[in-house]
This record gives sequence, structure tokens and C-alpha cells, in this order.
Amino acid sequence: MRPREVLDPLPNPDIVWGRARAHACIPVRAWDADLRLIPDTAPYKTRIFDYIAKMHELEKAGFGLILYGEQGTGKTTIAVQVMKEAMARGAVRGYFVEAAEIPKLAIRRPDTAYDESVWDQLRGSAQFLVIDDLGSESEESSFWDDRTIREILSSRYNNALPTLITANLSLATLYERVPRLGKIAGDCYATIEVSEPKWRAPAQVV
Repeated sequence: MRPREVLDPLPNPDIVWGRARAHACIPVRAWDADLRLIPDTAPYKTRIFDYIAKMHELEKAGFGLILYGEQGTGKTTIAVQVMKEAMARGAVRGYFVEAAEIPKLAIRRPDTAYDESVWDQLRGSAQFLVIDDLGSESEESSFWDDRTIREILSSRYNNALPTLITANLSLATLYERVPRLGKIAGDCYATIEVSEPKWRAPAQVV
């Protein structure tokens, strides 16, 4: 399937994208990117579009995606665009969170209604969740052995809710730092290495 057939047109044109972006906490820097402008020489491009093309079936099965590779190759931008497609095509509720922020949310909860709401998003009220830069904490960090990340991943796994994860690590290192992910990855995640050529800058459709 050609990229334009996957991405155009959006079936829900009445979505108010400004509010959707704000509610999902999606970073502005990645919002207006166009996946069709990923260089055709990128070995991962076809697999990204295959996931988008099969998104409806994969979402129903709770099948997520792990984008891994060195820093600066465009994983976050790709993740945002995949979630944006999910929100448009399935009218699902999406949510974006940086992995480094999760311990802070866990420490604060349930002090305020807002924090509890965010915690609920992570565990399941967000039908499509992006966790950006998972495993980025130092190896000495106790967070990756903490129940917080295990609870998020387990809750979403048990409720068949897709999660898209980015990591600036090899899969082996990621699974070592986040053991729960390593145990369930084979059941509910596709894995794609995002490598050269690097692609991350937003671009407008011509």
C-alpha cells in the first residue's frame, strides 16, 4: 500500500486537532511532521506504514510497537504521527508521556485530582499510549525495578490496550532495564529499529 493511500484522507475531518493535541500532551515539535517524507532509503519506512495500514486490527488486539535505535533518528516524531493516525482513524483517546516523568507522577499521586487523572491515562483510560525514551534512566536507577512501570505495562497488557514505546537503546538493554516489558514483548509488540538515515524535523506537506 502506498503511503498516501494510508495517510489520506483522514476519515474524521471534524476532529478539533488543537484540543486533541493538548489533551494528549503531544509535543508541538513533532505534531506537523509528515511520515511520507521519511526517505525511501530508510529500511524501516515500509514497516511503519504496514503497522499504520493494519492499525485497526492491531488496536483491537492491543498490539503495540517498540521503536528503538540510537538517539536522534526520529523515533519520537514517528511515534507521535502513528498515534495521531490512531486518534483520527479510530477516534481513540491518545496520550503521550516522557518516561522520565513517570516517577514524578507516581510520587505525587494521588495528591491531586489532576495527578490521579494522569495516572488513569497511563494505566488504561488512554486507549493509545506513547511512552517516550523508556529505559533512559541510569542503570543505578531503582525506577525500572519499581512497581510503577510494571503496573502500567501489566494493566495495559491485561486490558489489550496498545502502547507505543521509543527507546534509545538496543532491545536487549531495554529488556534488561525493564524486565516486565521483556516478558510480554513477544505477545503484544512489534519491534522496529529506526536507524539511518536520520529523520526528525517536522515538514509541511507540499
